Amino acid sequence: EIVGQCERLLRSPISLNYTLATLRFLFLWLTLLPFALVESFENVAINSWFEEIGLLVPSVTVLTALMFLSLEDVATQIEEPFWAQRAQLQTLAEWFSLEAAELMEIQASFNRRKATEGTVPEQAA
Repeated sequence: EIVGQCERLLRSPISLNYTLATLRFLFLWLTLLPFALVESFENVAINSWFEEIGLLVPSVTVLTALMFLSLEDVATQIEEPFWAQRAQLQTLAEWFSLEAAELMEIQASFNRRKATEGTVPEQAA
């Protein structure tokens, strides 16, 4: 009974609302991150090469955003691993059905031709 409950939990999909809420929070946090980092890195940049070009806060923000957005993308793919392939699988299924219909049409025309050749009397040589 407990194993069945665990399997139901494992197979139940995560609601789209939770995924979207997580993504919105992440974008809000990443948007506000540079404002929090300016004061934190103000004293770090003194007498360093970052002081001249001022790239400490933007570079840390971009690296942090890259890490968190990559992690979020991996989590989304783990939640539903075949989401991206559904359209490709649908296209392949349509192509296979068209190919099968074409092959059946070729087989039917071959059978009709064979049937008409068998009914035609042979001419004497």
